[in-house]
Amino acid sequence: MRQLRLTSSAKADVTEAFVWYEGEQAGLGESFRRTLEALLSMITRQPAGHPAITSRFRRAVLRRYPYIVVYEFDDASVTVHAVFHTSLRPSTLRGRLGSA
Repeated sequence: MRQLRLTSSAKADVTEAFVWYEGEQAGLGESFRRTLEALLSMITRQPAGHPAITSRFRRAVLRRYPYIVVYEFDDASVTVHAVFHTSLRPSTLRGRLGSA
């Protein structure tokens, strides 16, 4: 199985979402985290199973939460570049990926 890596900005995305959901309702942040972990496990097992958004990056939709996971992969690893809230401007995501 490929090694999973999260960039510092992806880690910040996860922390921000966790804190927000936990602030809305106790336990909701943990539910978000478990849902994300399940998706990351699936991505690591079958990284080509999600649609490409560019020649380099793919996206996977997080169930029950308005987020997508943007990643790239090779034979050895999967690198997550963003856990992106879908209500944000797409140009924000493009800007982040342009520097990746």
